[in-house]
Formats: sequence, structure tokens, C-alpha cells
Amino acid sequence: MYLTEDRLAEILTTTCPQYDWVRNKTIPNSGYKYRPDFRCEELNVIIEFDGLQHYTSSKVVWNDFDKNQAYSELGYRIFRIPYFVQMTSDLLSSILKAEVDFEQEYPHGFIDKKATLPADFCEAGYYRFLLDLHMYDDFKNEILESLLSKDQNVFTVFNRDLLGSVQGLINETLIIATNQSTGMFGVDVVVKQS
Repeated sequence: MYLTEDRLAEILTTTCPQYDWVRNKTIPNSGYKYRPDFRCEELNVIIEFDGLQHYTSSKVVWNDFDKNQAYSELGYRIFRIPYFVQMTSDLLSSILKAEVDFEQEYPHGFIDKKATLPADFCEAGYYRFLLDLHMYDDFKNEILESLLSKDQNVFTVFNRDLLGSVQGLINETLIIATNQSTGMFGVDVVVKQS
């Protein structure tokens, strides 16, 4: 089964039951009305599962930047997991700051036939997607290959140069993001597989 917010809740509560995961509640005494998908005070972590509306609505994309700024000011480590990224041992270990054995259940990418593809993203969502490819660099090729496999007629022309072109766009987007006062996402996590 591919990762959803409910599946993520199940993974967090079964894989690490020693932690209290607060779900969809405001942060007490913070002055903010934001409701993170998951919050763990013991780990000082906030996890947001970002579905397609986080890529198709510019209002949601920019609101996420504001949330990251607020969470960061409150001292939380922030993990944003896009709907096209699946849970892995490395990702879970980064969240928990401890080695965790977890078997990935579904491939990364736009595998589901109903998955919204980047062509349907708003402009802000498209740039966010490029930044996500950088954030999840170890999964980037698998994600891009899932797009190539969607429609061979459309993507055959781009097949040879797509990865290089996307890397150039990612680098360009990162330059823009780093020139922002707080960075595009305010998220410091880059997962590297062993």
C-alpha cells in the first residue's frame, strides 16, 4: 500500500510506540493556529504528509512555507513527506535519530494510475517538486523513471536528456531558494541512503 497520512500514522505508532505522536492538533502556547499532521515533543519533530493540494494550490504551497518558518522558530525539526515518496528505513531513522528496520512497501514515484502528475501542478507546486527532488535526492531517479513509464509516447523524446535537464532545473531552483531570507522550505533534512 502506498503512503497516505493514515498509513503514516500506523507506521509511526507501530514502529515507535514509545513516542507520543500528537496528530492534527495545534501546538499549545505557541501563538500559532497551525495543526501539524504529526508532532512528537520527545523528539522535537513535526511531520507533514503533503498530498497533491500541496502542489496544485499556490496558496497551500506558500502557507506551507509560513508553517515551516513558524515550526522552525519553535525549535522543531521538520519533515515534509510528499505523496510520491514512500517510507523507508533511512527516512524513518532520520526522523527518529535512531536506526530503524522498516521494509519499504511501495516504490517511490507516481505509480498509482490516478496519481496527479507534475504537469498538473501550479507554478509554485512545480518549483516545490523540483526542490523535493533535491531533498529526496536518493529517490530522485526512481521518481523520474515513474514519470517516464507513464506514457512512453509522450516521454520517449525526453528520455535521454530528462535527468540532466531536471538536475539543471533543480540547481537553478536551489539558487533561487537560497537567496530567500529563510530558504524555500526551512527544512534541513536531506535523506541519504547507505
